[in-house]
Amino acid sequence: MTQHFEVAVIGGGIVGSATAYYLSEAGLKTVLIEKNDIASGTSSRCDGNVSNVDKDPGFESEMSMVSQKLIAELSKTLEMPFEYRAHGSILVCDNDEEMEAAVEWVKIQQEAGLKFNVLDAKDIRDESPFFADDIPGGLVSETDSLISPYMFCYALIHKAKQFGLAVHTHTEVTALKKEADFVIETTNGVFRAEKVVNAAGVWASFIGKMLGIDIPIIPRKGHILVGSRAEPVMFRNVM
Repeated sequence: MTQHFEVAVIGGGIVGSATAYYLSEAGLKTVLIEKNDIASGTSSRCDGNVSNVDKDPGFESEMSMVSQKLIAELSKTLEMPFEYRAHGSILVCDNDEEMEAAVEWVKIQQEAGLKFNVLDAKDIRDESPFFADDIPGGLVSETDSLISPYMFCYALIHKAKQFGLAVHTHTEVTALKKEADFVIETTNGVFRAEKVVNAAGVWASFIGKMLGIDIPIIPRKGHILVGSRAEPVMFRNVM
């Protein structure tokens, strides 16, 4: 039996989960289709920074500020916690040359209206006694926050289901055609939707090819080590 929706979201990472949440909240009949589990791809393997500390002033930093505001609001709206912490981020300088660059960078960010400050050697030591004694200082982005991206996806999906979101995990898209509506063939049946959101991340190009669309996404491999829980050595995120 073919199921019909207003919007089908392909991909259950952060982008797909957030898109499905806001569509469902707006009252649109929405389905999320994910080939594995929610947050089983890139979104379960990232560091969870919602930061401005590494962004140039302009479009990127403005987008980051909007993200920080949305995350703060969602930390109160979503019923499931996702380890939201808004303590700011520190960028540590290794030498005097980097310190000089940090001072100039802070000046640029402050002129753009962002909450950046310079930290001297004493400030760094006050942040945590575990910093090396020869660190000359650094800078801090006061508005940065940190979340668990894995838990955030599940928190979004949990709330979106209350708005009527249909979720189909372990459902791989095998074909996508455009007729009067989009016809989405999967390993668990056929779905029809008026609109399709391609939120498949590094796999988005494979979905695009099904419609003859070239999406120039090239995966880049990274490495993250996740340790067991321990007592925190400081409150802020360090870069």
